Amino acid sequence: MHYHRPNHEKPLKKNKNLKQNQQLEAKRHKKRKRNCLWLIVFLLIVFLKTKGIFCSETSLFPKRVCFKKNCVEVELAITPEERAKGLMFRTFLQKNHGMLFIFPDMDYHSFWMKNTFIPLDIIWLDANQKVVFIHENAKPLSGIMTPPKKARYVLEINKGMAKKMGIRRGIQLEFLDTPIPK
Repeated sequence: MHYHRPNHEKPLKKNKNLKQNQQLEAKRHKKRKRNCLWLIVFLLIVFLKTKGIFCSETSLFPKRVCFKKNCVEVELAITPEERAKGLMFRTFLQKNHGMLFIFPDMDYHSFWMKNTFIPLDIIWLDANQKVVFIHENAKPLSGIMTPPKKARYVLEINKGMAKKMGIRRGIQLEFLDTPIPK
């Protein structure tokens, strides 16, 4: 195998000082090896990020929101960036899947369907995980929805799922396998 020297490396001097040439070549080899190692580390990080390994600490756990025996697998939206993006730009949400928005405090958390292409049921819950408001069948690309009561959590699921699961105001939902930040 023949190594092609990059243009920025100085050519070795022929037979002038063999020991110096060997040391210079060893340094170059070490530098190439280090650069290659950094490239591998970078590519590994990119790969793991795309597979969801380096997401927030909560993504290492399966997450479910349940009512009686009906459960929904949820993605968590905890950071301001995750909450701002939500389900925007998605064209499909699997059956029995959704997104749970976790806010640091109780407030009137408004939601809108900007750039959201999936009709959703949006469920606001208080700090005790009790349903305080439901907006059924929120139309894609529609306006702002604000609950009449304060909430700490908001659950978005496919339209019609709230009724199908028997979820109504005052009902207690349970977060299973979902570590809730304080």
